Amino acid sequence: MNDLSGEAPMKRSIRHLCLVLALTLAAASLPIAAEQSISLRAEATPELRQAINERLEAVWKKDADAWARLTADEFTLVVPEGTLMNKSERIAALKVEPAEPRHEVKKETTHMYGDTAVHRFVDGTEWVLEVWHRENGIWRVVAAQVNLVSR
Repeated sequence: MNDLSGEAPMKRSIRHLCLVLALTLAAASLPIAAEQSISLRAEATPELRQAINERLEAVWKKDADAWARLTADEFTLVVPEGTLMNKSERIAALKVEPAEPRHEVKKETTHMYGDTAVHRFVDGTEWVLEVWHRENGIWRVVAAQVNLVSR
């Protein structure tokens, strides 16, 4: 058995994130009705809820500075077309997109796993899955995937 107590904090965070992503992918393969929400863990803390709301507003307003503040440097995004984007690529795209009015998010769930959270929701015609991580008391998205909602 390996002793992880000597690991660097970043390495432990990455190991933790990989475990959460693996559990999320396994849970996503379970048959769940589209409208049903299951609660595996605790719901979002007020601090995470605020960060989620601020980041959604930044996406809708195309506020690259606010979006960047709530997004980890190692962030990656997979868009519906299958393209993988990093943080700087997404910021560049965000800056040329037209602003959107504030609108309702649907079918939202958030599950906490210590300092990591999985946030899933429908925004317009897209399912969005975000992995949030709290480091030094600050919540940021480290990974996201967007898929089109099937009709």
